[in-house]
Amino acid sequence: MSDPDRFVVRRIDWARSEYGEPYARRTPRTERVAAFDTFDAAEDDRAAREAAERARANPFWYGGESLFYQTSLDAPRLHDWLMDVGIDPPAAPQAHAGWAAWWDTAAPTWSAEQLAHAWKAFDKIQFFEVSERRSGPKGYVIVELHWKWEDESTLEADYEGGLAVRAFRSRERAEAECARLNLERQSRPDHNGYSSFTRSTRYGGETEGPRGMADTLFFEVVEIDLGDDA
Repeated sequence: MSDPDRFVVRRIDWARSEYGEPYARRTPRTERVAAFDTFDAAEDDRAAREAAERARANPFWYGGESLFYQTSLDAPRLHDWLMDVGIDPPAAPQAHAGWAAWWDTAAPTWSAEQLAHAWKAFDKIQFFEVSERRSGPKGYVIVELHWKWEDESTLEADYEGGLAVRAFRSRERAEAECARLNLERQSRPDHNGYSSFTRSTRYGGETEGPRGMADTLFFEVVEIDLGDDA
């Protein structure tokens, strides 16, 4: 009997600091977005999601202020790689930000094939991955996120971890209870005296600025292996 959840597609978390740094850094977190019973189906889904994310992303704003963080190619080889498909690289980019500015201007003019070729050079930037779940019984733990004060008017969430609240053998029951707990907390006027939260250190995607109580998650479901004796 096939396992419909054997191969899981996960979004890789990239987060920007709220302190003004423009570069998104990869965090330890991933987010489950889909699951399939075969690797090929999961890989097809991952590739489609990756292509959609790449179509709107600028690779030079990920990792850090150097080509080293985005690609295994040095600047001359990156130039050659781009020119292989008729892309004119920047003649003399002003520091690393020059590459980012060039991409913003040039990328919208490329064909889909050119964009896909260009992105192949950025082997250190990935937005989705496929992982295989271990067979055997699973548990689903509702974890309360730890929102912490960092000398700012907003609270930040830790990259991972938190307080285990309840555990279930059914994902559906865990998700339902998690949704109930989030709605209950979101209906309150504040959380420990705060009502503004920064999402950048906990959730994937672009930093969107502080969120209010109604738009903030306080609980999540984490899957764990129970072992063969469970």
